[in-house]
Amino acid sequence: MRPSKWLLAIGALILLSLMAAACVGADAEVADSVGDTELGPDDTEVPRTTMVPTMRPSSAEELGIALDETGRPYDNYVGPQATTTEERLLGRLTIDRSRFYLIAGESFLSPSVIASADKTTINFRGETEFDVRVIWQRPAGPDDEPVETVLGVRVELRDTSVAQWGPFEDAYTTETGLGGIISRTSFEYGRDLLEPEEPVLSDGLIEGRSFLLADLTGEPGRDLLLFENGSGPGSYSYTEGFDEDGRLVAIMIWHARYPWRLAVPDGEPPQDVVDRETELQACIDGTRTIDRWGRCT
Repeated sequence: MRPSKWLLAIGALILLSLMAAACVGADAEVADSVGDTELGPDDTEVPRTTMVPTMRPSSAEELGIALDETGRPYDNYVGPQATTTEERLLGRLTIDRSRFYLIAGESFLSPSVIASADKTTINFRGETEFDVRVIWQRPAGPDDEPVETVLGVRVELRDTSVAQWGPFEDAYTTETGLGGIISRTSFEYGRDLLEPEEPVLSDGLIEGRSFLLADLTGEPGRDLLLFENGSGPGSYSYTEGFDEDGRLVAIMIWHARYPWRLAVPDGEPPQDVVDRETELQACIDGTRTIDRWGRCT
C-alpha cells in the first residue's frame, strides 16, 4: 500500500481548489458589476440596476460588454481590463492506445471510485505523445498582486495547429473543483490491480503549482494528470480542435468565465462562442431583451 502522504497531497489540492474558487468568484462579481450596486445576478431580491426588461439600443459600456478592436463583442463579460491570461507548457503526457479519459479529480482517490466514475473518452487514433498547456487567468489581487487560477487545460499533438474548435461538450462534474486526465491503460490498472483503500496517485506536485503529473503503471512517460479547475465544484466542458484536414489535434477543458478569443488566439472559435457574441451584439442593437439586471438574456 502506498504511504498516506498522497492522501494528504490530494487533501491539500482540494483545499487550494476551493480557496481559488472563492477568489475567482469574488473577482468575477466585481468585474460583472453594472449599475449602482455591487449585487450579482444570483442576488434575486433586488436588481443591481433600476432597469426593467427592455429591448432598446444600448452601448456596450452600459451593458458591461467588452469589444474587440473591430467593435465585435466578446462572448463574456469579464473583459480585458479585469484580467489577463497566459498560456504555458506544463509537460507531456504519454497515452498508449491513443485513448484517454476526462474525469473528475476526486476519482483518483481510490480505484473503486475510478471504476464507477463518470468519464468522457477522447480518441486521437494512433497518436501517443501529447503536450499539456495551461491557460492561466491572472485577476488583480490584494495590493495588485496577481493571483493565478486555471482557465483552461489544453492537450495537443506537438507541431500542429488548430483551424476549427468544435462545440462545447460535457467533460465531467466535480465535487471538489479538481479535474483529471488518465490514459485508458492507467484507468484499467487503477480499477483492477490496486487495493480498494489504496490511493491511485504516486507522484508529487509539479513546481509548487496545483498540478500532479504522474506515471501510474511504471511504463515510460507520464499517463495521469490531476489539476485544479480554478472555479471550484461544478460541471466543466471541453472542445475538440481540428486541423485544416479535419484531423483531431487538440482538446481544451474550458471554463467560460473569460472571453474565448482573448485567451485562445488560434482556430475559429466554438460555435457556442460565436452564438453568444451574436446575442450580445443583438442586445447592443436593441433586437434582444436586456433583463432587469442590465444583462443580455
